[in-house]
Amino acid sequence: MSILITRPYNIGINSQNKISKLGKKSLLIPLIKIKYLNIEISDSNYDYIVVTSQNAIATFRNNLWMKDKYILVVGGKTKDLLLQKSCKKILLCEENVSDLINNMYTKISSVSNILYICGDHLSYDLEGSLKSNSYNITSKVVYASDAITELSKNEIAQINEVVEIVMLYSPRTAKIFVDLALKYNLYTSNKIAICISNKCANNIAKLQWMGVKVASSPNEIKMLELI
Repeated sequence: MSILITRPYNIGINSQNKISKLGKKSLLIPLIKIKYLNIEISDSNYDYIVVTSQNAIATFRNNLWMKDKYILVVGGKTKDLLLQKSCKKILLCEENVSDLINNMYTKISSVSNILYICGDHLSYDLEGSLKSNSYNITSKVVYASDAITELSKNEIAQINEVVEIVMLYSPRTAKIFVDLALKYNLYTSNKIAICISNKCANNIAKLQWMGVKVASSPNEIKMLELI
């Protein structure tokens, strides 16, 4: 039996490697397709850059000045990828967006000039939260994320016949999975869902599951502990 990984392909490969090290088989069917936007961003005297997604790192290729700025990060893997791109000034690295914001309130001056590079769909309004506390922050969308709306016959068969655990990494991915499950009559009553958050778990409540587990902290490490 296999564990279904629903992350975008480039990130899902890393998840597959982690699951393989646990001695488990996995199946990667991305439910979101990432499209990187080839844009250049001017350095408007930014003091800090906020990165909350691994997918946003691709924009560093077109904006080499970014690696010389102080960077505020969510996720250990995101930090590792930034270090590989010679970004040496990683000031903060937190497990989730909420913790990052709280630390920014205590360690980053509100008069600082902050750039937030992100995707077109966000599960947490970081910019709005900071602006409500008088922080000077600008968001730039550097990648688009399109929902998968079709599954192949082979993917449907694999999900129904060999998957025993479904890994859901975001509320949006959870909703996409539900839409596909209802469209294709996917079997879920014999499966366990492992969700990154309670909000993610709430989004799959329409389906019948053998069980639903929620990570104690919203990160992949805690999700893998539930396998």
